[in-house]
Amino acid sequence: EGVDLMVELIRARSADVDKEVTQTRGAHTQFTYLRDLFEKHLQCVVRYKEQGNEEDAENYQDCAVKLYLLILVGNTIFTNMSKAHVNLTYL
Repeated sequence: EGVDLMVELIRARSADVDKEVTQTRGAHTQFTYLRDLFEKHLQCVVRYKEQGNEEDAENYQDCAVKLYLLILVGNTIFTNMSKAHVNLTYL
């Protein structure tokens, strides 16, 4: 279920998400993965805006905002003991 949420809500690649869920042993993902995905989404926003594709730019921007908030909430309010993972239920 966490894999489906990440693919649908933040445009993550299912192969990458499968790897993350396997590495974290559950419906969790590492902050480093989320930060990398956030940066990639911002690059997509810039690229699509340069191409004049406002619809895709807006979709990636929405996903980048969700990622930013997930990172923020995971690092502050709902932090775990390791401070390296965030639970995917917060999506």
